[in-house]
Order: sequence, then structure tokens, then C-alpha cells
Amino acid sequence: MVSLRDIGLLLLAAPIAMAAPKAPSEVTIKTLPFSKPEDTSKAPSTSAVASPASDVSQKAACQLPLRFTNFALYSDTGCKNVIFDPFMLTWDPCKGYQWTNALANGVIFQSMRWTGGSNAQDFYAYADGDKKVLLAGLAYSILVLLALSAFHLISSYLCNLYSMSHTFELNVAAVLPVKQGQLTIQQRPVPTPKEGELLVRNAVVAANPSDWKIQALGLSTNFPAVLGSDLSGIVVSIGPGVTRFQPGDRVIGFALGVISENIEKAAFQTYTLLDEVATTHFPDNISFEEGSVLPVGMLTAAIALFDGLGLPMRERIVDEDGAILVWSGASAVGVSAVQIAHALGWTVYATASPKHDEWLKTLGAAEAWDYRDRQVAQKIAEALKASGTKIRGVIDARAEGSSFDSVAEILNAADLTPGCKVTALMPWPEETSLPAGIQGHHTNCVGFTVNYPDIATWAFGGWLSKALKDGRIKPAPRVRVIEGGLEATQEMLNLLRAGASGEKFVLKV
Repeated sequence: MVSLRDIGLLLLAAPIAMAAPKAPSEVTIKTLPFSKPEDTSKAPSTSAVASPASDVSQKAACQLPLRFTNFALYSDTGCKNVIFDPFMLTWDPCKGYQWTNALANGVIFQSMRWTGGSNAQDFYAYADGDKKVLLAGLAYSILVLLALSAFHLISSYLCNLYSMSHTFELNVAAVLPVKQGQLTIQQRPVPTPKEGELLVRNAVVAANPSDWKIQALGLSTNFPAVLGSDLSGIVVSIGPGVTRFQPGDRVIGFALGVISENIEKAAFQTYTLLDEVATTHFPDNISFEEGSVLPVGMLTAAIALFDGLGLPMRERIVDEDGAILVWSGASAVGVSAVQIAHALGWTVYATASPKHDEWLKTLGAAEAWDYRDRQVAQKIAEALKASGTKIRGVIDARAEGSSFDSVAEILNAADLTPGCKVTALMPWPEETSLPAGIQGHHTNCVGFTVNYPDIATWAFGGWLSKALKDGRIKPAPRVRVIEGGLEATQEMLNLLRAGASGEKFVLKV
């Protein structure tokens, strides 16, 4: 079968082969492996504008004008050898062409190993005084540029064909047909990305508490609806203005369908439109299952830290005092807050079920306490005072039942830094007795593209992707795969409603 790469090389080779000047008859070319040494000392000094490697390496940046007829010569690092091939292109139908210096053969011309130039530069070789050969080489270069321009246009066309080919797959969705109804499987049209959007073929989707709450409490206003905000997948096509992504990229994203009630932007379906501002790359060593649990938790935690607590979006400096306490540290938002704060240099404490203590410590928590202990607030305050630690801020990632009162009790008993702040994922009850001067802040990621564009850009524009790659951030919570694909979406929401601790439910699409 003829591959796209073969087609590309044929398209490029045809105009070059017809237009390239022929080598002088007295010239003999042969290719040799780099490992085979050659004696360059006997090479005639008048045969071309070139020198042995020992001379070339002494010249500034090894810049010599070397090219032999229609063969491009590229040097390796250090200008010790020449890399030779008539078609030095890496075929990629969606990203265009690019030069490569990873070819396997060197070239010997007139008993001389040709050297010179740094990687990925063109060189011209011609006999002294032979202007015809020089002009022929120049004409050839122009033809090559024209051929490459045509090649680029053809590759863009093939890229569009590649994207269009995916529309033949059905877009299956878990649809909420009516208020407080049960999810049903339906076929939906495959959407087309608009300005700033990318179409993603979902690989894995993950559930959040907001999904079952919207269904059970009837919080959606438009029907039919599709739920789901966390996903991982492959970019199929991009809309105008998208600059950071190309078809074929592995991405994770915060799908905005639940927030905007735009059914095309919800996660629980085969294809989803993601906004570029809410999407980021993730490394190959992280699976689609692991990646799918990150976006919503990470962004919400970042908003809690930077907006709710007022921490700077940078590494902590030496004279910044205090520690961060995360209530419900094993939840999706809680564990994300623990990791981000730790990665930025803050000392982090957490509450969680005892079975998660050691796991949280591997992710950055200095200490963890059992939130179910009736004396936990007193124990935390006493432990921090004994170590001379003051609290800089508290995040209540549970924000239910007694957690508000427990956080207030800790703040009233512990030593606090000036400017200490507290935030929760739900509004604070009016009767909560917070210390004087401290107001309960409510962290809400709804409308984050408008309300917190700087935080979204910080998280999805590069920091999270880099932190995943270098290991500062690890995929968390733990993944629990629910078998059955999108047909099992209702089962997944039922399980989540029944309770989850330290894990996130996901489906393979």
C-alpha cells in the first residue's frame, strides 16, 4: 500500500528530477557510512571551495558555501561529517514539511569528505571559476523552493482530507432528554470548530459531582442536554485562530458544555468542541485514563489558590510566610490544590481519610489528619502552633455539612499570617463563625474564561503541561474505569452519587 509519505516524496521528487542540473561528467559520487574513515589530505585544493574537516572546524561557525548540483549536503553537530540525501524531508501531512539532519550516509566528492556548515543549512560546491555550475545551482534552488511551496499546499489539502475522513464515524452521545430524566444513548451530528475551537475525538471522559447533581436536581434549563466536563482525546480539526494545536495532538481539556449549556461542547459523547483556552497537551507517558481526571480539578484548584487565597502565580519567595491547609485533600480539587501549592514551594497540610495519608504525602502534603476525628480541628491547631507554623490560607474542598464549622474552628484556634484567607467550593453558611477580619470566599469556576482568563492561561497555556512532563504534577485522583463505554454513563453517575473517595470514575469512549 502506498503511504502518505511515499506520495509526498513522489510529489516533491518529480519537479526536482526534471529541473535539476546534471553533474559534470568528471565527477564521481559515492556514499559511505560515517564510521568509515577517509583520507582527505590528498584531495585537490582547486576542485571546489571546500576544505578537509580539520580546516573547516577552525572557521567561524563552519560557514562555507557548499552544494553539489542537485544533492543537498548537511553537516552533523561539530561539522565532522556531511549528511547526504536528495530528498531531506520529514513527511507530516498536517504540520507541513521540515528539514531533517538525521539521515544515514555521508558523501565523498572527488576523494574528499565534504564538511562545513552547522545543522540544517544549504551549501554550494562548484569548480573555481565555473559560473555555469554556480548559476545552475542557483536555478535549482529556486525550483526547489517552488516545489516545496506546492508540496506545502498539497499537504494542507491532505490534512483537510484527513480531518474530513473522521466524519464517517458516528457521534454517539449520552443525552439527558428531559429534566431529571435518565441518560439515553443517541446519535448527534459531528460539530465543526469555530473561531478559537478545536474538535476532539474523545478517548476517555471523567465524571464530576456536578454531573449527577445537575441531573438529579434538575439544574439544566435546555433539553436535550449532554453532561460532562473532563476529557482526554485526539485533535481532529481546528478552527480559525487556533495556534497551539494541530490535528493528531494528544490533549486534555475542560469541556464547557455544562457551563454554557452548549451541547456540542459537552464531554459525554464521541466528539467534543474544546476552547483553546481550556485545553492543553499532555505527555505520552501519561495514559488517556490518567489525563482525563485532571482538567476540572486542576483549574478549580488554581482559581481557589490564586483568586480565593490571593497567592501569586509563581514560585514562593523566601520571605513569604505561612502554610496552606486543604480540607478534603483526597478529592479531585483537594489533591490538585495540594500538588499545585507544593510545586510552587508552599508547605501544605491536608485532611483526608487515613487510608490516603501516605499517598497524599507522596504528592506534596507535609502532614495529613483524619477529617472524621471529632478532635481534628483542635489537633491541627495544636500541631501547627507547636511547630511555629502559621496558616496563610485554607481551602475547603468538601464544602458540605460540618466542614465549614471545622475550618472555622481551626482558624479561630491557630496562628494566622496577616492577610490569611479562606475559600470553599460552595457559599459559606451565614452562621459560620469565622475569625474577625476573615470573610468566607466562594470559589466558582463557572465563567472562568471571562472571570479568570489569566488563571486559565497560566494553567492550560503551558504550566500544567510542563509540570506533568517534568513530574512536578502527577495524575490524581486515582482512576477507576467503568466498563461499557458511553452506554455506561448513567451507571457511572449513579456510582459517583453513592460516594467516591480518592478516585475518579472514567469511561473509555
